[in-house]
Amino acid sequence: MFKAFYSVDEAAARLQLHPKTVLRFIREGRLPATRVGRAYRIAHARLQVLAGEPEQAPARAGQAKVTSVVDIPGASIELQQYLARGLQAALAAPGQDVVHLQTLLDPTQDQLKVVLVAPPGTAAALLGLLDRLLQNFAP
Repeated sequence: MFKAFYSVDEAAARLQLHPKTVLRFIREGRLPATRVGRAYRIAHARLQVLAGEPEQAPARAGQAKVTSVVDIPGASIELQQYLARGLQAALAAPGQDVVHLQTLLDPTQDQLKVVLVAPPGTAAALLGLLDRLLQNFAP
């Protein structure tokens, strides 16, 4: 299965390296990564470059897009900020697909909406990250 983002352990397994080696590459700037909380997320394209694999062709015009709206009841401003920071950090890596991401909080109904428009693989990876962020949120 294609993943848009990898953890340090997943990247190490894919590159057949020790996780400490991957962390050293990140610290040295040889492997660009985005910090999300206490962990790093590494873009698939960056792993390809490091491994010497040919880069994928640029996205074609008219590429398929997924539009997702996630409703989160009982949300607070803290949760909105936490999710927005975490998801934006994952998108900060250069060479990422063009993605539209918006978080909307309705304080009168205590409901948060996360709107995401992205290519299918990227959308799946971001929705998985959103799920992990929701599970790890501790106000």
